[in-house]
Amino acid sequence: MTEIDDYFAAQPEPQRTTLLRTWADFQAVVANGVEGMSYGMPTLKIDGKSIGSLAGFKAHCSYFPHSGGILGELTDILTPYEVSKGTLRFPIDQPLPPNVLAALVRARISQLGAK
Repeated sequence: MTEIDDYFAAQPEPQRTTLLRTWADFQAVVANGVEGMSYGMPTLKIDGKSIGSLAGFKAHCSYFPHSGGILGELTDILTPYEVSKGTLRFPIDQPLPPNVLAALVRARISQLGAK
């Protein structure tokens, strides 16, 4: 097992199922991403730069875009979620929709100037 597998295995339900579904969708959106851990969270990177991370908590799951500006740019699609400068919180039993992940990834890749 990898560190990422260990992270997800340690999550209680329903967070584990929610995070695994979101992770699979995240991997599909970032097809050329490299898996790793950043700040103790499963992360996808392109060219060594973090695109985003996922984490589970007692009352929510979170997506971290590794940028303070991304979430503020996408307020129109993020209205159903609790958002702070660098964190998007989503319910423990509802994975982030693929279209939301795709928008987050596009914004981060654009910010980085990556391909």
